[in-house]
Amino acid sequence: MPRGWLLDITSSRAGDTLLLWIRERGGPVHRVEVPFLPPFYVTGKEDRLRELGTLLEPRPDVAKLGEEPTLASLFEPEVPPRPTLAVTPSSHGRRRRLATEIDAWGGCTDFRLYDVDVSAPQQYYAEYGLFPGAPVAWSGQQLTALEPAEEPEYLPPPLKVLELSVEVVGARRGRPAEPTDPVARVLLGEAVAEEESEKATLLALVEELRRQDPDLLWTQGGDQFHFPQLYRRAIASGLGPEEFHLGREPAPFGLGRVGSSYMSYGRIYHQAPAFPLAGRFHLDMNERFVQDVSLAGFLDIARMSRLGLQTVARQSPGTAFSAMEIARVLADGYHVPWKKNLPERPKSARRLVAADRGGLILTPPVGLFEEVDEFDFVSLYPSIMVEHNLSVETLDCPCCPESPHVAPGLGYRSCTLRDGLVPRTLRPILSRRRYFKRRKKETTGTEKERYTELGKAWKWVLVTSFGYQGYRNAKFGRIECHEAINAYARELLVELIATARSAGWEVVHGIVDSLWMLPPPGGDPEAFCAEVSERTRLPLGYEGRYRWIVFLPDAEYGLGVPQRYYGRFHDGEFKLRGIEVRRGDTCEFVRTTQEAVLELLGKAANGHEFRAAIPRALALGKARVDRLAEGSWPREELLLTQRIAQSLEEYRLLSPTVAALRQLREVGIVREPGQEVSFLLMERSSRDWRRKARPEQLVTGEEDYDVQAYAELLARSFATLFAPFGLTEERVLQGWGYPYRAAPTPSVRDHRSLEYRGQRGLWGAT
Repeated sequence: MPRGWLLDITSSRAGDTLLLWIRERGGPVHRVEVPFLPPFYVTGKEDRLRELGTLLEPRPDVAKLGEEPTLASLFEPEVPPRPTLAVTPSSHGRRRRLATEIDAWGGCTDFRLYDVDVSAPQQYYAEYGLFPGAPVAWSGQQLTALEPAEEPEYLPPPLKVLELSVEVVGARRGRPAEPTDPVARVLLGEAVAEEESEKATLLALVEELRRQDPDLLWTQGGDQFHFPQLYRRAIASGLGPEEFHLGREPAPFGLGRVGSSYMSYGRIYHQAPAFPLAGRFHLDMNERFVQDVSLAGFLDIARMSRLGLQTVARQSPGTAFSAMEIARVLADGYHVPWKKNLPERPKSARRLVAADRGGLILTPPVGLFEEVDEFDFVSLYPSIMVEHNLSVETLDCPCCPESPHVAPGLGYRSCTLRDGLVPRTLRPILSRRRYFKRRKKETTGTEKERYTELGKAWKWVLVTSFGYQGYRNAKFGRIECHEAINAYARELLVELIATARSAGWEVVHGIVDSLWMLPPPGGDPEAFCAEVSERTRLPLGYEGRYRWIVFLPDAEYGLGVPQRYYGRFHDGEFKLRGIEVRRGDTCEFVRTTQEAVLELLGKAANGHEFRAAIPRALALGKARVDRLAEGSWPREELLLTQRIAQSLEEYRLLSPTVAALRQLREVGIVREPGQEVSFLLMERSSRDWRRKARPEQLVTGEEDYDVQAYAELLARSFATLFAPFGLTEERVLQGWGYPYRAAPTPSVRDHRSLEYRGQRGLWGAT
């Protein structure tokens, strides 16, 4: 039997079969077509199901109907099997449309539907014990996985990766590409497709793809520009999917797809329309998730979630976690409900106040501390869910009225007789991440880098596993679970603070699952972690000891901000939160300057040396501003980036962002809410939207820029770092010889009363 790796499973063009793409060891990629039309299930009263069957039987989009009992619902295990109608659509694409009609016929109340939104590849993976990237042996259409998906040490499929980039006729600095611009040439790895005519260039690209046969194409903005431009120009050249295709077989161009804007954790994001490929992967490096996770991380998440690589890269980490829950439900013999029907329980106002709270957060003192230890519970919230068996079907179960797992202050009980869906899904993920973190410490070089990337990928999934418990659209989420997790976490941190103080530690700061503490003489942080971990059965980790750490104030009141600090560990590593180098809207001019300042400060071994370095840091900033004033600073390093919160018509003030958007619209480029716009500040105070700022696409490199505006941005970054020492944006600018045009911030005066209190204490301004 030949052996290889199962790369992906996609639907055929007809939609009634699946295509299995298998990379043979040392050989080519095989395309194996298998018939697979899974049904979805409808439950309800017998007479209503008979009536429904009569309506569906003559329809051409229904391939098969069958009556069969199903297992009890995950949410109602004590309910016996109910009359069920199995409906098999004639194609995968008709599944949701048919289910929507059935639901409407039942008035959205008579029928309960299952497995509607579980894709055919997901069901195939579950039915045959397969997963993306699985090492397989196969004979004909029969595949056998050679290892379980949970195996942490495995040989990933050898993917051939190439970059694809499109250049259009007339493209140059100061002139954005337009949909009507012909394709001049296409770069594919080191190869170039460039012929005398556009049609010949496009056909040369197809031939080059066939010759090199890459498994994965990565682009910078492929979904937004490169792929739609290629497809538009193929149509203009008279080429159809049979002649021009970027996958391993023809597929519709899909130019009718549109992007969407959505809100996540208070921020607007934009999802460009996807252009997945048949038998080949496409990763757009501009996608939000792709920027944070490596290819190795995506392959590992796809392996565990049974979602294709292209789906994992384009969806949120929460989607991957939901897919893992679905895989677990299917493996247990249950079916997946289509629409969630678990409303929040009625609560009194007093009960709501007690329940609707987050984690415990302390207000840190403003200033510099020396020799501070940082402790952090490893994946605290997921660990709490596992330890206390918190899941949608185990909370307040009728079988365990005397359960010892009771959420503090809320009274929610957890089942002790059966393991919940969420803990069963999380347990292998936690085990996997702990393994990768351990291997990271044990290895070096490329191995260490790989384990680092794998652990980072799973961190995102674990973070969203908690958020999804309170997400209203989460299929297996429940707000009471979210409240119980927070309650356990608050009590845990309070107990940890009391334990630390009794052992002689001095608590400086705390955020939800982390503590910063001054150690007692001879204090052993590793022993402290081991003791707490054994007692709480939750893993407390030791992050390290800082040489120094600076907690920063807010601009209005001067109080410490929990997530604004910077410090350097004894091993030389920095930890930075809430400052300019961590912000996505910081221009390179400010970012690189602040990085240079941090490198300078990083040489300080203690508070005295830190303070002595401040004048040198200010001198470094002045030198950069003086060079800026010469007018020759590279314009690309002065570009500011802003995320658009609303449509252009909804803005009322002429900000630089609005000025840039108006200029883009003038040349036919429309930015949607959630997308970003980058621009150069030319005359910030101008009322002329053509002079105020210029969008990146129209920058030629010859424009004048607003020196004062960029000097203020840089001074603000210095005031961020040195606010506890009495330095304000005004004082920094004056020291550099620039005027200050804003009113002084009252809160700064509050900092000036701070004094240095001993070698390990707070060091503020004098």
